[in-house]
Order: sequence, then structure tokens, then C-alpha cells
Amino acid sequence: MKITKLLLLVIAIPLLAAGCNAQTAPEVMPTPMEEQSSINANEVIIENFNYGPAEVVVKKGTTITWTNKDSAGHTVTATGDNGPKSNLFGQGETYSYTFDEVGTFEYFCEPHPYMKGVIKVE
Repeated sequence: MKITKLLLLVIAIPLLAAGCNAQTAPEVMPTPMEEQSSINANEVIIENFNYGPAEVVVKKGTTITWTNKDSAGHTVTATGDNGPKSNLFGQGETYSYTFDEVGTFEYFCEPHPYMKGVIKVE
């Protein structure tokens, strides 16, 4: 019986203390790193067969520059009629496009269609 009460106290006291601290401490929700890096960015790095960041939010009139750090060639090709459409560009080369319209522009790499990105223009 004494062991059961002691065990209960050993478990209950830290839980109660943790509950008290959680109620009195203010809740702070950090912004995810990917979200932070996508806001007002004007450069996208192509590396390890990915666009980084995969989503970028910019103001109308912003020029985005893609830099290819992979040894393979890549494109930046809009999925719709409007948006970027690059030729194949190799390692160390760049492609730039100015977004003069508000909207969401999805794009991909033609030789590697699983590579996808989004530019949101406000």
C-alpha cells in the first residue's frame, strides 16, 4: 500500500507541476523556417533536384532569379499560359523572370517533372 501511494506521488507531482507551468506560461508559436524563408524572397536555388524554397511570396513587379547548383540541367516552366518558361540551363547558370501580374504561378522542370514550385504574387 505504501509503495502504491509513493509511486502515485512520484508520478503525480511532476505531472501537476508541468500542468501548472503550461497554464501560466504564454504560448508562443514560432513560424516554420520554410515559411519564413519564402516570404519576400527573390531567389530560388535549384539543388538536389529541388527548388528551394518551393514556395515564394512576392509583390507584383518582383524579379525572381533561379540558380542551378546541380550538375544536371533544369528548366523553370510554368504549368499555365502565363509565367516563367526557361530554356535548359546548367550548373552555375541562372534564369530570371519578372512577375508583373498578381496570381499564383505553379512551375516545374521539364526533364524532371517531379520538381515543382510555386510563386505567389500579391
